[in-house]
Amino acid sequence: MSARHIVGEQKDSKGATGFWPLGQRVDGDTLPETMTENEAKQLIYKAVADTETDANGRIGYKPAQNIQKQYGISQVRVVTVNGRIRTAYPYEGESVWKWIKNIGWKHEEIDSQSVKKIELIEGKI
Repeated sequence: MSARHIVGEQKDSKGATGFWPLGQRVDGDTLPETMTENEAKQLIYKAVADTETDANGRIGYKPAQNIQKQYGISQVRVVTVNGRIRTAYPYEGESVWKWIKNIGWKHEEIDSQSVKKIELIEGKI
């Protein structure tokens, strides 16, 4: 999670990469700083504790309104493999920046269907 969704390594390995808003610099740009890395981990743990995984081991979690306002994250995605967290990232929200492969940064909420189209083109889904 840290290498891709915080630092930005491997950001082009998938169609889109969502970044946790920790105030980090990625490719010369400073992302929003609305939370700490520890707060991001706590949000991930809450997602796992409060939400069932789907048949593919994924969790789609929508935090409570006060958490959404505090962090600027309206949806979190967690991916598990054999009951262990493989990765987790913010999926939507006003503080979520996404790197879209071959396009660049998206600062505002991105339509999830657009990301699905990118992933479909790349054979990810």
